[in-house]
Amino acid sequence: MEFKSRISRIDQLIRDCFSNENPSDGDCNRSGVYLFLDAHEEILYVGKATRDNLGREIWGKFGKKEIVDRENYIPRFVDFKMLGCVQDPELRQQIVNGYLKIVAFVLEPAQISSLVEVFLQTYCQVVLQERLPVLNQQIG
Repeated sequence: MEFKSRISRIDQLIRDCFSNENPSDGDCNRSGVYLFLDAHEEILYVGKATRDNLGREIWGKFGKKEIVDRENYIPRFVDFKMLGCVQDPELRQQIVNGYLKIVAFVLEPAQISSLVEVFLQTYCQVVLQERLPVLNQQIG
């Protein structure tokens, strides 16, 4: 099996880069797998985009943003799609305040994205964290 991959890492916190086109370099309109990381770079979520919609898939998880500091354009993400499954109040605050990072893997062909997503979720559960990432409710 052959496939091509490229990593698009956003080292800024979501709160500082949400208005930019990220992932960059035209990767928004590609397929792949993406990770949400906390400020300590623990994997919180593994997701996929299989329809050349990586940017839309990633940013769609954050929902409508609320600007709390108009002068500095600082957002809050109170409509984050998976916030309801977060029990830890400290993690909830981090998410709402945009203290997350993104790593995206652009993959070709697009169909490989589902396989890589399942592999990474399983790897987190079995090897890295001995559990699924906290925002993933199931594998796949």
